[in-house]
Amino acid sequence: SPIMEELPKDELLSYEKEMLGIYVTDHPLMQVREALSRHVESDISDLAELPDASVKWIGGIITKKTQRFTKKGELMASLTLEDLTGRVEVTVFPALYIQYKELLKEDRVICVKARVEAGEREEEAATVRVIALDIMEPRLKSPEQCDLCINMYATQVEREVMDTLKDILQRHPGQTTVKLKLKSDEAVKVFQLPQQFKVSPDSSLYAEVLSLLGEGCIALE
Repeated sequence: SPIMEELPKDELLSYEKEMLGIYVTDHPLMQVREALSRHVESDISDLAELPDASVKWIGGIITKKTQRFTKKGELMASLTLEDLTGRVEVTVFPALYIQYKELLKEDRVICVKARVEAGEREEEAATVRVIALDIMEPRLKSPEQCDLCINMYATQVEREVMDTLKDILQRHPGQTTVKLKLKSDEAVKVFQLPQQFKVSPDSSLYAEVLSLLGEGCIALE
């Protein structure tokens, strides 16, 4: 629609995720898909076509996590894992969940060794049950090896904007150094932010910074 076409890309992504529950025009995984592809054996959309009890490595971003207790009082989790082709619910039983609990957080990119079990057919579409047998963090470029660069124009540097930016960064603490590239008509100046502004560069951080500063303002380098 004309209204959708006029929306800036960051607003469109936010709208899609909020209203539709999925990303349509872009996806946080676009930036890591090549690295992720080295570890996965099947797209999520292809799982329903696999023979029952197949075991395949899949990968994606955790878009939802629900914890619950077993009858024995042990903590386990259900994850919604999403790649560029679809999404699936992954069951993580207690032994594995205890081992990887700190890794299994929303907006994290993970790989799962998945046992795929046939489910019920719903409206002509086959469903699957996925049980995690093993979990790993894909060998992406580590935060220690790259910086998060935020590009700003000198005209954007106002106290309210900078205070909001600092607040966003401090709500996403992590190990990645943040550099500020300040563009003016004369030159580009680069500032490295102090240690307290190190971040975890997840999709929610990207969305918040994009919403504040506009398209093309943030990238891992």
